[in-house]
Amino acid sequence: STGSSSATIAAENPAQLTSIIARLTESLTRENGFSTEAIVIRLSSPEAPDLTVVDLPGIVRTATAGQDMHVINDVNNLIE
Repeated sequence: STGSSSATIAAENPAQLTSIIARLTESLTRENGFSTEAIVIRLSSPEAPDLTVVDLPGIVRTATAGQDMHVINDVNNLIE
């Protein structure tokens, strides 16, 4: 799911999960290559350990080609 949608997409294996993440990333970053929207992954498996993984944004000093200059402020707002 994403931060704005609670829709659940099930993956049966790691390859499917990779594909789902790629599609969600593409749809969320289509406009300017960046999104403040979160992709939320819940893994449920009897063999999986209990883990919490958080991918934090890095500090951005400059926008890359094709990105709006607002990306710098967006990232700074996420890490404050």
